Amino acid sequence: MGQRILGAVILAAGVLYGATILRGAYRERESLRSGPAMGLIAALEAAVYFCASMGVSDFLLNTMIAQRLRLTNDKTLPGTVVACCLTPGAVTAFFLLRSENPVDLLTVVLCGAMVMAGSMTGSRLVSRFAPRVVETVRRTALIVSLLVLIGKIIISAGRTGEAMGLPSWKLAVAAVVCFAAGALNMFGIPMKPTWTAMFLAFGMSPLATLTTVLVLGALSPFSGGLEVVRRGNYNRKMAVCGTLAGSVGAILGVLLAVSLPAALLNVLLIVVMLLAIITAFRR
Repeated sequence: MGQRILGAVILAAGVLYGATILRGAYRERESLRSGPAMGLIAALEAAVYFCASMGVSDFLLNTMIAQRLRLTNDKTLPGTVVACCLTPGAVTAFFLLRSENPVDLLTVVLCGAMVMAGSMTGSRLVSRFAPRVVETVRRTALIVSLLVLIGKIIISAGRTGEAMGLPSWKLAVAAVVCFAAGALNMFGIPMKPTWTAMFLAFGMSPLATLTTVLVLGALSPFSGGLEVVRRGNYNRKMAVCGTLAGSVGAILGVLLAVSLPAALLNVLLIVVMLLAIITAFRR
């Protein structure tokens, strides 16, 4: 029951954000006519959030799309990737929390609260750090996350965890990591790979890990998104496509993700981390 209530609250917040983004875009509808076709961006956003519902970082994918299509610059990129994910992230979290696979509500709520606190901090600091510093931190976090996950797999002989949540000391460590990750998330740094490595290493099952990570991925931009929407420092066309087409892709992806075997899901999450590292260093 608690999972479903949390899911409904997240969905309501996502819909409210989506309505705000659409209203702002309507007021500045002239900006939607320039640049690449809406149909192309909508198709890409549907694909992004289809993949994101299975653990792939939408921040990474949207960063590549925004740069390749020249939709943003260094100043508007962080706000754009945040604005795109507000509604489809909420849709993903809603459907995962309504599934028959339970997660520990205390783990989700406490880590979520710390992520949101970190996001509020990061949204105020995002303009104070040089891009090179941000990129160095991002690469370091991804590499450390992958090493932790590989170490866990070696120690456990490849067995997947079965826990739905975390015991006290692991939860305390996770809370600290989630605060820092929430702050980094507002710099456009994808933290889903880091969360994934941590929860899998702490013995949570792949599906519980996926659910928890994607719920945190929805909560993180909520608090920082207040500042993003208020300033309007994002690409309107991409945000509209992410809100509408991205939500459709998220629903289709969740339907597939909940049916994947645990071992296959574990492999998928590892592949996602490797792709995140390769992308970070190619940039």
